[in-house]
Amino acid sequence: QSGDGELANGLLKYFIDEKLYECFAACLYTCYELLRPDAVLELAWTHGLTDFAMPYLIQSVKEYTSKVDDLLAERKESQQAAVEESKAAAAQEAQRNAYATLMPLALPSAPQQGAPGYGAGGF
Repeated sequence: QSGDGELANGLLKYFIDEKLYECFAACLYTCYELLRPDAVLELAWTHGLTDFAMPYLIQSVKEYTSKVDDLLAERKESQQAAVEESKAAAAQEAQRNAYATLMPLALPSAPQQGAPGYGAGGF
């Protein structure tokens, strides 16, 4: 209840020293949020308690795997959003350029038949 990881780690060491291996395993579940998987693996391996720690380690690996999967999914979504945004910007720019090329240039119009001063005897 203290939320102190060092205290939980010390409790694990106490259970190992007193050869209370079932209590060691129970402590892994009770103090799950306070313990670091690398420290638990080291303690279990050096004292031959990997069988007692394996369920805890499997759960830890599963939790970390799901976190990594979530992060990868978020990253993929943000990359897709960025790609779609850049495609939309490129399409908008292309549309702007298309309008610019389709607009008639501001040139004088061709002379019309019968207009004064253009070959209709207006000299």
